Amino acid sequence: MNAGGRFGDIGAVVESVTVMDKQGDIFERSKPDLIFDYRTTNITAKFILAAKLKLDGADPEQILRTVQEIWIYKKNNQPLNTKNSGCIFKNPHGPTGAGALIDRAGLKGLESGGAKVSEKHANFIIASKGCTSRDVMNLIETVKEKVKEKFDVDLELEIEIWK
Repeated sequence: MNAGGRFGDIGAVVESVTVMDKQGDIFERSKPDLIFDYRTTNITAKFILAAKLKLDGADPEQILRTVQEIWIYKKNNQPLNTKNSGCIFKNPHGPTGAGALIDRAGLKGLESGGAKVSEKHANFIIASKGCTSRDVMNLIETVKEKVKEKFDVDLELEIEIWK
């Protein structure tokens, strides 16, 4: 899915991947056959077994400062001390991100069973004790419906749900 955020994405440094398909066949794909975009990739195999990354060298102190900057940003803006699966929805095209739309729809704190829209970042769903997958799925559907109703925006899942 090309995980990443405001500081970059994994696809920018991937040189090759070793994958396994549903039949158990293992093969390698490498650039330029690999395509990475916002939350998408052309890797269709369900299992990524290994990846070769090409990283640029840099001053260790600068790397540490960058990592600290990213950590501070995430700590201040994301519910890192909770049980969650990260951002639930992709940011739609346009100037307003999914979290801001959910927040503007008044959905921070909305609950379904043991699942709750985070008060810190509305694109995160927090799982409390006793939370079930059905609780999370019901909350996802409610959030999608309310954002569609209020802003006429169809939120698209960033997470992949296996049934």
